[in-house]
Amino acid sequence: MKETLIRLLISDKTEEKATTLLWSYLILDSIRLIAFTISSMFIVLFLLDSLESTEVGFLFALSYFILTVIDYPTGVLGDVIGHQKVLILAYIFHIISFILLIISETFLPLLLYSGISAFASSQESGALEAWFDNNYRRLMNAKDPKREIYNSFQARKSILTYSLFGFSILIGGFIAYLFSRKILFLVSLFFIIIVFFLIIALVIDEKNSKVEITLKNYFDQFSNGIKVLLSHYGIFLFFIGSTIIWAANNSIWVNFLLFRIYEGYSGGQDNTTALLRALIFTSGVLWQFLIIRYITRLKRNKLWIFITTSFSNPIFFLGMYVYYLWFPPTEVSVFLIIGLILMFQMPSIFEPLEGILRNQLNLDLIPDRSRNSFYSLLPTLTNLIGIFGALIAGFFLSNYGFVETILLTAIISGLGVILTGLGLFWLPQIQNAINQESNRE
Repeated sequence: MKETLIRLLISDKTEEKATTLLWSYLILDSIRLIAFTISSMFIVLFLLDSLESTEVGFLFALSYFILTVIDYPTGVLGDVIGHQKVLILAYIFHIISFILLIISETFLPLLLYSGISAFASSQESGALEAWFDNNYRRLMNAKDPKREIYNSFQARKSILTYSLFGFSILIGGFIAYLFSRKILFLVSLFFIIIVFFLIIALVIDEKNSKVEITLKNYFDQFSNGIKVLLSHYGIFLFFIGSTIIWAANNSIWVNFLLFRIYEGYSGGQDNTTALLRALIFTSGVLWQFLIIRYITRLKRNKLWIFITTSFSNPIFFLGMYVYYLWFPPTEVSVFLIIGLILMFQMPSIFEPLEGILRNQLNLDLIPDRSRNSFYSLLPTLTNLIGIFGALIAGFFLSNYGFVETILLTAIISGLGVILTGLGLFWLPQIQNAINQESNRE
């Protein structure tokens, strides 16, 4: 049974230590996904129902501000004190924030929840991924130089991710509908506590991977990620473009548009909204089997494939703009729901492939000693751009309308893709510079 699961989810070409690493990462990431996905949509809806829209906007602004200011400095700690300690601290604050969410109904306690939750997210940001990538390179760099095993694992993991995502949304919707949203938040808290203990048991830092904890070392690590970003204009364009794409997806699409689309086409009930969202995500699992067959044959230098998949982001938003304009959700219709599910097949096909290729580029382009600090720098930039994106989106919603804001999202996402593509023109020079720096070390 164990051997069958290894062949299906991991690989039979890895050694025992690498297999243990892959299992640990898979288990942790899966339970973490369930813990937060099961309630994420309903936390937003709970805030919107409990507070005035201006108060909710202030909560979002506070979260983005805290993430912008704290995310990168706290992420550097992972390179200094080790990823396990950073993750333990993050989940202590996650537990506190969910307790506040469960017992709170008014603005000030929920404001405190928002601040603590953002602080916890800043601690967690990129730490688990950096721990996995660092240990994977150490254990498998010689055996997997072309990243074929790495790509295959990420593709198989994406199938599990999509399946768990859809399942979590569906279960969360029915818990909220049959019991209450507060009971659902309690279930999330239970899974978060499980993740906390799994981190203690499974996330083991390499003994020689830590550096001496001094103020000088801290600021050396702090500045190193920024130095990598500014080391070459190709790296700068690639990652700035990436942050613009992520900001369009998160601060505008998710916060202002996505949940309203789900509610509008499904009738607005918690269970039907969750069912529609679950159907959309689980339908994407079928495409993942094709991606697995393709990604294992993919060569490392097919950059045009990555750029093509990146362009699927603005193309999808343009498609949603046309769909919502021609078929607005004035009533609940099976045909409109089927059409919406079909529309979401584009990101279901291309986003996992784009993510796998992007992870491969990150694995090769970022030095190990700066990986956690650099992974935390990216969402910091995203949140900074996201503040402006949220303000612009709010202005567009108030002055132009919902459909026009979808078009705005497509334009911003397209700008990010163009910058990303321009940065990749200098990829050979970037790789040579990184290799020379590694050789000097």
